[in-house]
Amino acid sequence: MKSEEFTDINGIIARILSKEASSDEIIVFSEWMNESAKNRQDFNILSEFWSIKPDTETLAAEISFNSNKFRFFTQESGSRHLKSRKRGRILLLSIAASFMLLIVSGIYLLLQRQISGTNYIYLSQNDISYITLPDSSKVVLNRNSRLSYSSDFIRKDRKVTLEGEAYFEVKKINNKKFIVQVGNSQVEVLGTKFNINAREIDQRITTTLVEGSILFRNDNQQLLMRPNQQLTLHTQSGLIENVITPDAYLDTEWKERICRYKSISLSELADKLTKHYGIEIIVRNNLKDIKISGTFLENQQIEEVLNIIQNSIAFKWKKDNNKIIIY
Repeated sequence: MKSEEFTDINGIIARILSKEASSDEIIVFSEWMNESAKNRQDFNILSEFWSIKPDTETLAAEISFNSNKFRFFTQESGSRHLKSRKRGRILLLSIAASFMLLIVSGIYLLLQRQISGTNYIYLSQNDISYITLPDSSKVVLNRNSRLSYSSDFIRKDRKVTLEGEAYFEVKKINNKKFIVQVGNSQVEVLGTKFNINAREIDQRITTTLVEGSILFRNDNQQLLMRPNQQLTLHTQSGLIENVITPDAYLDTEWKERICRYKSISLSELADKLTKHYGIEIIVRNNLKDIKISGTFLENQQIEEVLNIIQNSIAFKWKKDNNKIIIY
């Protein structure tokens, strides 16, 4: 950027998105886009978030590429703010909302300001993300998941909303519950370690308790869980399964980037690999029910994983278009 007037690329991006950029700013923006593929990728992500709007009209935007997520909660000065007001909408300023996007290691923080307060929305993309909440509770957010909470989080009951999967280590604070909202159900705790998988595609919510105790509740029932219990709510039927699992840690090892499986059928493992790698894996009938155990690292290629599985049972596999067939 040659001119100091146009060194604030964040501000220029906001004006580009709000269609209020000057001709000089458009030139600077074009140069920035041509500098690297990463710049173009970042702008595409920003464009997607810009299109997410609350019920009221979006009247202001703040964008930051700050590399330290905790500054969002502590920094009052030194940050640059850009407010973009649409002409003819002055009367609507009382319902203004703003968005702040943070890009750090695959996690995006969307800060949404409305009359009722501020909503903090964490969205993970293709990597596992680590979050420290304002009460010092720890959350590990799995890929393609979303965690949100309001600015009232620490003042009232500590409530977060989860879509996807996350592992929680909740700090105990006397007389202050911690609530995880998942669909129409809630998990209520005081201080404990647990995992929740609430991906819509699975049509079920699975909660695995590692330490402490939690209360799982919805409109029809509630259940107190103890360590090494796993509860599954089938969202379509409303049925609940609650089982004792001595291997609760198996459902939390994803946070260490390890995939461990124990005494599951090859067809079950194929389903897990299909979700993990995004490629359909088909198991022929004569192999589907064979039980298998093993471990692989989540960053290993699917070909490597299949070779690992072949150490346990004999089979062949082939690629057919965008499918893998095990036979």
